[in-house]
Amino acid sequence: MNRYMALLTAILAIGLSAVACGGDDKTIDLGDGNSISAGDDLPDDWPDDFPVYDGADFQGALTTNTDEGDGTSASWTTGDDYDEVRSFYENELDQGPWKASGTISSTSDFTTWNVTKDGDDRAAFLSITQSDGEVLIAVTLVTGALSGDGDPSGNDGDDPTPDEGSGDEDPTAESDSGDGDAPSAELPDEVDLDEDFPSDTVKLPDGARVTSSSSFSGSGIETHVLEVYVDDSVEDVAQFFEDELPNEGYAQTFTSTTDGEVFASYGPEGGTGQESVLLVISDSDVEGYTLVNLTVSRPQQ
Repeated sequence: MNRYMALLTAILAIGLSAVACGGDDKTIDLGDGNSISAGDDLPDDWPDDFPVYDGADFQGALTTNTDEGDGTSASWTTGDDYDEVRSFYENELDQGPWKASGTISSTSDFTTWNVTKDGDDRAAFLSITQSDGEVLIAVTLVTGALSGDGDPSGNDGDDPTPDEGSGDEDPTAESDSGDGDAPSAELPDEVDLDEDFPSDTVKLPDGARVTSSSSFSGSGIETHVLEVYVDDSVEDVAQFFEDELPNEGYAQTFTSTTDGEVFASYGPEGGTGQESVLLVISDSDVEGYTLVNLTVSRPQQ
């Protein structure tokens, strides 16, 4: 299970929804030693050379702290014209040290870029959204994940693979009859889905087993974070959401597949509104099951 990616989806959901999170510092405990901290200052390690639109009002920052890595989502607002803001970032991401790469999604009032910098192991996800007479600018900065540098799983590449072996047994696996196949992990305990999860608009595949369900609210946005096991392939699960979410008014805004792991984001059809669905879909440690980390953000009901 890639808990780093699970938490990444949470801060991306907030970032893509451009949550204004200024005010007093506060921390949300997500369990298992993981947390999200909200503050009205950028962290000290935020890159000074990352482009910020001139005159934009800083709204605040959210930082995840985990034993596997950290990530920060920050947001700004401006009353300037959306096309001016988009042109600014198009130029900066072409001429500056931070450059657009990967998939770019753009509509008349919503644009998102995947951004990297040579020599920097961080990747940024930048979005601008026109809403209620303002342009909302959100940047989510993470180390390693989806940037092609580093390994979000925490493996630095120096450790031997199990079959190369250092002679040490895998501490997470029980010994078996010696047939050479690693035993499959057991399915985690099933938990109840939060009663306020929007299951009418974000449907889960048939037979989905929810093993973690949490939610938190702030600045008028409620965010739900799920961990789900599905008895199907990664490709089929990704296709399920690709087919199902447009039926409920969502459009895909970003997709990436790396080493068999699918990352996808969805926003409202037409690019308006503060709603998002983010998915990380990957093979699980349980034989025959796919793991889905799902984050849904929407205006607080």
